[in-house]
Amino acid sequence: MAIANKNQVANYFKTDVDKNKAEIDSLKSGITKKEKEVAGLYQSYITEAEGSAGTKKMGKGPIYKEKEMPMIWLLNNWIP
Repeated sequence: MAIANKNQVANYFKTDVDKNKAEIDSLKSGITKKEKEVAGLYQSYITEAEGSAGTKKMGKGPIYKEKEMPMIWLLNNWIP
């Protein structure tokens, strides 16, 4: 009786568990994608500030600020 009840409860919640695992995997995938996107934007605006890419001028000028804004927006507004 107890084993049958255990199996019945396990089967009842199996779909919920599977659904939650799938949602967790989806969120992890989204987080990884956003981390890569942020890393790319960060690299872009840092190399602009260093003068090693973009305008090739060292310093934090207007182009640096343009490249910084999308990354800051992404960090502040991304909700999984």
